Amino acid sequence: MVSFEFNQAGAVQFRALTERNRRTGILRNLAIVIDGKIVSSPTLNAVTGEHGVITGNYTEPEVRRLARLLNSGTLDVALKLVRE
Repeated sequence: MVSFEFNQAGAVQFRALTERNRRTGILRNLAIVIDGKIVSSPTLNAVTGEHGVITGNYTEPEVRRLARLLNSGTLDVALKLVRE
């Protein structure tokens, strides 16, 4: 399990994105892209804003790698909806 959090502006955007997903009634994946490469593609299971959790069948090394990649991306970036 890898937990993450957004600042206030990011939380508002992420909540809106996850709420749109919930209204469709279809569970969708969210690609996490760093430097043009998909590093994870978790399923959006709930509406979330400031805090979230990525769960799955990850090995310990995979969890550490994902956490390291997400931490390396702690820059001022915008959420971008590529396809709905």
